[in-house]
This record gives sequence, C-alpha cells and structure tokens, in this order.
Amino acid sequence: MQESNSQKYIFAGPDGRPYKWRFRDVISLELNDSSKTPIARYHRRSLGILGKRHDPYLEIFPVGEHMVDVIATTFIYLEKLRRVEERAARRRGNNARFAAQNTQFAAQSAAQASSAATATFMATGI
Repeated sequence: MQESNSQKYIFAGPDGRPYKWRFRDVISLELNDSSKTPIARYHRRSLGILGKRHDPYLEIFPVGEHMVDVIATTFIYLEKLRRVEERAARRRGNNARFAAQNTQFAAQSAAQASSAATATFMATGI
C-alpha cells in the first residue's frame, strides 16, 4: 500500500487494478483511474439530528463485491493508522502545551526569585 499524502492511500486489488481510499469528510474507496468508479463508502454514525439515526457501517457497492475481504481489511488497517496518527498529534499538541506552560512557569519563578534576591540585597544593603 502506498501513501500518496495524508488523505489518500493507493493499493493494487486482487484483480491488478489500482484502488484509492480517500479519507476526507467522507471516507470512500474508488478506482484510481480516470473513471473514479466508487467501490465502497464508510458511513459514520448518525445521531439523527439532521437525518435518520444509524450506527456506522461500510457500504460496498456491487462493483466491489468480488473483493469484500480486501475492502474490509484495508479499511480496518487504514482506520487504525488514522487513529494512531490522530492520538500522536494530540499528544504532540499536549506536550507542546505542557512545555509552554513549563517555560512560562520557569520564567515566572525566575522573575520571582530575582525580585526576592533584589529585595534581600536592598534590605541588607549589599
């Protein structure tokens, strides 16, 4: 499987044809050629606010029925990768926030220590 960017994954199907998963607002699988024939689509869970309530499901169109196992396997694999990357990005964001807070705390502590030292010097006449 080849990653062409963070939102598209291209692989060769069992029939030798190239397929592309797109991870955007809608997660979909299509032929990676000029026809862009839709093969499968992931439907996220709907709470029923704007439409009918339903659990998440993977819809496989008739043109993809010959490779249901490949579609399901690649979807699960890529969804797992996406979640791992998402968690790592959140951790990086949290670590950056933590580092910034530590830097700010260190600067405040240094300023307070400097003020205390200045006050001590002034009180003792040093």
